[in-house]
Formats: sequence, structure tokens, C-alpha cells
Amino acid sequence: MTFIELISVIVIVAILTAIATTMFSDNKLAAAATRLITDIKYTQHLAVMEDQYRSGDANWQRRRWRIYINSAGDRSYTIFKVDSSAAAFNTPGTIDNIALNPLTSGRLSGGFAGIAGLSGDQITDEMALSSQDVGSLTFGGSCGAPPGGAGMIGFDEMGRPYVWNGVNFSRLEDVCTITLGADNESHCIAIDNESGHTHWCDD
Repeated sequence: MTFIELISVIVIVAILTAIATTMFSDNKLAAAATRLITDIKYTQHLAVMEDQYRSGDANWQRRRWRIYINSAGDRSYTIFKVDSSAAAFNTPGTIDNIALNPLTSGRLSGGFAGIAGLSGDQITDEMALSSQDVGSLTFGGSCGAPPGGAGMIGFDEMGRPYVWNGVNFSRLEDVCTITLGADNESHCIAIDNESGHTHWCDD
């Protein structure tokens, strides 16, 4: 088994663990936060495995894998990339730009308006956070106050994190935090600005 195959197996096992936690945990908020951590790590994994860097293309970063987390509405999130440097930064364009769910025939999205075919079995229900008892979702640190109530974190070919500023991607200057809340409970996730490592804020 090669190193790349080993990493792929580890990532898939992590996804299975997160899904099992979501299914069997009595605390849906904690399970949703665990699943989000796993999906951010999976986004980073896709970026490293599918290196989009092109030395002659100043806009190569538009093709990088990213996770788009909407703090409004159903607070759903989507893992996707765009298929050309001319495409928009902040929308997948087509359903084929959205990452495949490795466990189903669907896509890794909790719902994304304007994408034909993304409904029913194509949607991963656990990625719609409002259905997982998440009452609020806030961004802090280097990814605080994202444009339009949505945060988009992308990763380059080395796994380093970038944040969407409404116009372009820029490197995280400090730790990015994402806090999921419900009633009197909250769970905080942190993304390290140097390595892109995603973990609980108090770890």
C-alpha cells in the first residue's frame, strides 16, 4: 500500500466514524460539529490529492477545493471546486463540481440553491446543520464576519488554508473559528492558519 492509499483509507475511516457518531449520538449538536470537522479535513485532503496548481495561470486558485458554510437559512454547507479559472469563485456552477459522497451516490452538500439536479438522494442531509439541532453558526478569528453570512475556506496543494474575502482567496492570518450553538450549548471548531489542521478549539 502506498502512502497516498494509506492517507485515503484514513480519511474514509474518519468519515465513517463521523457518520456513525452522527447516527448514534444522543447529542446532535456535538455530532454535527464532529461531522463538520471531518468534512473540513476531507476538503483539505481533496485539495492535496488533486493538486490544482498551474505555474502559468494566475487564477489557478479558483479551481481549488473549498468548503462553503452558510450561517443563514438552513445553515448548510457544500464541498466543491469550480471547473475552470474563468468560473465564479463562490458557486460550483454544476452538480459535477460538488464532491461525491464516498458512501452514497449523492453529493457532499446539504443543499445549494441554483444547482440543477441537487435534490433528494443527491443531498447529504447531515450537512444541513439546522436539521441537526444547530440553532446558530458564527465565524470568528481570521474568518470572522464573512460576506453574505457565508464562510468559504479553501486549501492549496500543500493543505494550507485560505479564506474567501468576497473578491478573492487570501491566506488565513490567524486561527479561524466556527462555533455551532443551540440553546445553552455550543461547540467551537478551530482551523490553524499555518497547517490547516482542524480541531476542537480547546484541544
